[in-house]
Amino acid sequence: MTNQIPLPEHPKLKDPTVKTVAFEMTFVSKQSAEQVVSEIQRALSAEYPKMAQRWGHKVEASFDPEDPSTPQFTASIATPPPNEPQFKFYSDQHQREVQVGEAFLQFLLAGEYPGWSAFLVYLKKILSLHHQAAETIGYTSFKLIYVNRIDWFPGAEEKILEAWTLPVPPPLSDSVQVDSRQQRIVIQFPDGDQEITITAPGVDDEEPSRPVIQLDIDHHIDFDKPERALPDNLLAWLEIAHERIHQTFRCALRPDFLEAIS
Repeated sequence: MTNQIPLPEHPKLKDPTVKTVAFEMTFVSKQSAEQVVSEIQRALSAEYPKMAQRWGHKVEASFDPEDPSTPQFTASIATPPPNEPQFKFYSDQHQREVQVGEAFLQFLLAGEYPGWSAFLVYLKKILSLHHQAAETIGYTSFKLIYVNRIDWFPGAEEKILEAWTLPVPPPLSDSVQVDSRQQRIVIQFPDGDQEITITAPGVDDEEPSRPVIQLDIDHHIDFDKPERALPDNLLAWLEIAHERIHQTFRCALRPDFLEAIS
């Protein structure tokens, strides 16, 4: 990556701050999720030896008019919606997982962050494999998510939120303040305007004592006209999205914010 803004020197930022990186996409394809899963399982079984299948559960209740206090429950199992994951491949050791649905794909990397180049190596392999197995016709949306962990001292939340003024790094321009904890910035991509959503410091649900900052870039395409399925186009978009996220996060680490977390 070029033209990176250097990370400010600060004792609170000596350790890597990235907690989770994820890429999601929805698409139109010729093959079903079940057919794609068999191909992915065969190719990735060494790296992702565990598999789980997700089912949607529906519970209905009916009441006897003569005894409405005693409902009768019935349950059914249904396939999840196409834009939700149905199958998950994962590895505890490497903390990586691949989720596949009828029209959904996600690659998630948690734990120790190996860097953007290593993340792309994993993702390129998965995208290429999925593209061939699914016979993808076109893409309808992409999303790149970064969750950054920032440690601060107990009781500092109010001070930190006051210091967290969401930045607009050049060449980004238009921004919309959604509320006190979130801002959306409109950015330029080769195929049109996209949005980057930045969330102010918040609490990690899994580790309440470890606050996080989440940065997302969403790219939604007209569902009637899906973008042609070329993995190289996706990778070019990812490079731009990563550069914007990197630039935005680095610009957020101003002296007043760094002082607030000390």
